[in-house]
Amino acid sequence: MIVGKIIGGLGNQMFQYAFYKYLSNLKFEELQLDLSCFCSYSLHQGYELEKVFGINVNSSNAINIRKRKTNFPLLFNIENRLLSKNYFFKSSHYKESRFFIDSMIFNDREVDFYVEGYFQTDKYISKIIKGDCSLFNFRTEMNSIEESLLSQESVAIHIRGGDYINNNKDKALFGEICNIAYYKKSIQTIQSLVKRPHFIVFSDDEEYAKNLLAENEFTLIDWNKGVNSYRDMFLMSQCKHNIIANSSFSWWGAYLNKNKNKIVIAPKKWFNDSRYNQSDIIPRRWIKN
Repeated sequence: MIVGKIIGGLGNQMFQYAFYKYLSNLKFEELQLDLSCFCSYSLHQGYELEKVFGINVNSSNAINIRKRKTNFPLLFNIENRLLSKNYFFKSSHYKESRFFIDSMIFNDREVDFYVEGYFQTDKYISKIIKGDCSLFNFRTEMNSIEESLLSQESVAIHIRGGDYINNNKDKALFGEICNIAYYKKSIQTIQSLVKRPHFIVFSDDEEYAKNLLAENEFTLIDWNKGVNSYRDMFLMSQCKHNIIANSSFSWWGAYLNKNKNKIVIAPKKWFNDSRYNQSDIIPRRWIKN
């Protein structure tokens, strides 16, 4: 049995689920999800994969992993032993270390794992999706206004404000990467490659977005709020091209874009902390600015 911990917003949940699905398929084991974090985690909309994509998986937690006869296996390292006492059952627990996936989890013969991390890379997603994005099919459609907007040479621009500028911890890790210079250069790149592009802006901080793009013409999508905020990702995926932020939300909006000739522009740096492995986050076919 594979039990995967789900935490964070929709983009993070998608990365986690895709990796857990890949791992469960690889080991021919049942996948269950630990959703207990959402009991006290109020920053996002809770578990969204069922509502947005119809993904309904049995829930479990670390305690339900079958106990092992042996002591801590290879996957228990010093970092993991410092976690809470729930993990001291005789079972395999794997915690991703700084966005780097240790190959031991694939080679280890144990089949029961409690797994947690963010797993932001398409290396495993592509093996599950297999080019047709069938893992994540949105359970929604565009309205007539949205169809009209996106029928042009639409270019989705995602601007992440909110916690990236107001939360000191997130600002230190993610802030100031996708700044005015980044968006100016990315817009110029699109304009050199696309005839008459129509820029569609998505943001969780509308005033910040307006100030950032004050010199450019764009249409702001401002009607997807609260429980409907996931529709911004859906609409990003329906645009012809994408300029993303260092955010898993817009990463997925661009990744699920089915336009065969899409141009995706992403920041060359994802974190301000060099200790995090950033090498596998951006697909090679995307342009890095």
